[in-house]
Amino acid sequence: MEQKTVSTSSLIVRTKTITTLRRTLWVLNHIYHQALTLLTVIFIWIMFENYDKSSSFFWHIFLSTFAYIPLMGVAIILFSEDNLLTLFIPRTRRYWIHGVLLTLSCLAVTIGISVEVDSKRKRDRAHFESDHAILGLVSWLLIFVSVLLGLLASNTRTFHNYVKPVVIKFIHNFLGIAAFLIGVGSFYTKISFMQRSLNRDNHPFKTMSPNTEIISTKQRIFLISQGVFQFLLAVFVTSTVWVVAISDNWQEYHTWHVFLSTVGFSFFMAEAVAVFSPGNVFVLGFGKLSRGLLHGVIMTFATIAIIAGVSVKIQDKTNNKYSHFDTTHSITGLLAFLLTMMSFLMGFLAAFPKIVYRIGIKPLWVKKLHNFLGISAYILGSISLGYGLRQYFSDISYKTNTGLIVIMTLYGCLNLLGPLIHLLRI
Repeated sequence: MEQKTVSTSSLIVRTKTITTLRRTLWVLNHIYHQALTLLTVIFIWIMFENYDKSSSFFWHIFLSTFAYIPLMGVAIILFSEDNLLTLFIPRTRRYWIHGVLLTLSCLAVTIGISVEVDSKRKRDRAHFESDHAILGLVSWLLIFVSVLLGLLASNTRTFHNYVKPVVIKFIHNFLGIAAFLIGVGSFYTKISFMQRSLNRDNHPFKTMSPNTEIISTKQRIFLISQGVFQFLLAVFVTSTVWVVAISDNWQEYHTWHVFLSTVGFSFFMAEAVAVFSPGNVFVLGFGKLSRGLLHGVIMTFATIAIIAGVSVKIQDKTNNKYSHFDTTHSITGLLAFLLTMMSFLMGFLAAFPKIVYRIGIKPLWVKKLHNFLGISAYILGSISLGYGLRQYFSDISYKTNTGLIVIMTLYGCLNLLGPLIHLLRI
């Protein structure tokens, strides 16, 4: 018997009922959110890197950009039936999320415009003369009107005698989309500030310029491999957690074991390993100390998730009087767990090289051992996860099951490319 979810999208759990079109829309929606995240990170990074944070111009571009790209960009696509972030959220709750995001967006762009108007007033300069300023003003007015109409649309019982709710919703949607497009157009007219920032000789993105010969073939391979890795990682983790979430068995220890182990190994540990990859754009320009600190924080989350995942499974087997560690999945999982603990300890010691040196151990050996144990734990954890997911996903199609494991294997190999080369000094 086929089991339906409670989603408003009428999504069916069984793989055979999901059409190719729907799968394509899911992939496109995922790419949209990844692009939105990447643009937000790049734009805000450039702003913080190149502008005085006490100036009114910085706050103008920061607030205006944040209002349109992440906030309004997420709010507009929120009602799509194939939006992965709200796939199982009731429509009435989506209204609240949509309203909060748009209100924050309207507030941010209002403050952003206000500080620039005040700055021009102090410098005795004319207002709203350029294409950028005019488009920005029009977009802000449309946002303001759209928010007001959204409030009316959320109270249709009060105003249905005066105007049809469907008319209010249509105008609200039209004005919201128009405001977003015009706002992006206004931002595009001032995109040259990014180009000037990227052309500075001391900017960390300078080495990525297509006109430079500094970047090597190996660096390009790292950049491409990390880009593919991040995409495959997002696909695997989202798909796996989604299948676990719709199982609706959160009262069982086994469900928490699958969830915590997947998040611990496939997400946190994978990202912790990727921190030191030369092609990781998320930490490009970071110093070794900053990367080490970030790596330690992410690995702490990974270790906590793994400990919790193993613990709940042991408790589950104890309650049901099952034997422990008698399968390939459980044995490899136990080894991965022990290696993770040892790697975490070596990493903690490596963070204090002076103390390690005083007790007669070379810090380089500790770092090498930490890297080796960490890579081994990641590989064994992924193998154990593959065995475990094949059992847990036995109710879905063989192709889907195999596909998820292949994706995990691919992004694992891509992620280990940099650490293995560094460890072996290739």
